[in-house]
Amino acid sequence: MSLKRIIVLDDHPLYLSGLKSVLNDNQNYIVVGCCKNVSGLLYALTVCHIDIIIMSESQTLYDLPLDRFNRVIGDNYPDIKIVVLNGDHESPLFMPHHKLDAAARIDKTMKADEVLSILDTLRIIPKKDTTFKTRLHEKHPNEEFPALSVLTQKFKLSRSEQAVIKYIQQGMRVSQISALMGKSPKTISAQKRNAYRKMKVDSDAQFFIHYKTR
Repeated sequence: MSLKRIIVLDDHPLYLSGLKSVLNDNQNYIVVGCCKNVSGLLYALTVCHIDIIIMSESQTLYDLPLDRFNRVIGDNYPDIKIVVLNGDHESPLFMPHHKLDAAARIDKTMKADEVLSILDTLRIIPKKDTTFKTRLHEKHPNEEFPALSVLTQKFKLSRSEQAVIKYIQQGMRVSQISALMGKSPKTISAQKRNAYRKMKVDSDAQFFIHYKTR
């Protein structure tokens, strides 16, 4: 796969330094720039090819309406994947990640290998399959995942449990599923445990023996 070019929107110099170091030390990624506001980010896109935008939720960085930003990206850069950089959700300075048309999210508390794992997942999955607006959240998930319809009916899996099991069948880890579904790792782990309990398996090994997609 080709080198993925990343631009970062954040105003925390210490975190930026660490994030750039982690990404630039990896052979799959290169950080080509950092911006302090949305206007600067949109200008950078006109002069440089970008594959991934990692952007903070801090409202102090958004000098343009968010709906305008989403529209510009969607209309002009449909292949760019947006990764939300989570901050303190208790603070009024931070907006909910679902307002951004994002493919995944990362937390500032994540370890380097967790961040890289999420970005590696985005490298191999088309944008249309990773957006928070995916059919995972539509009314009839069984139509999206026919391979799971039998399991869903037999074990009465919830919509969220079905989605988690689908990704586990594809070999994804909890941190990756968390990013793709826009939920915390704790929530994904709980949904995984509930699904396993209904399916009467106690471990990943048992699950893959009995239910891995062939």
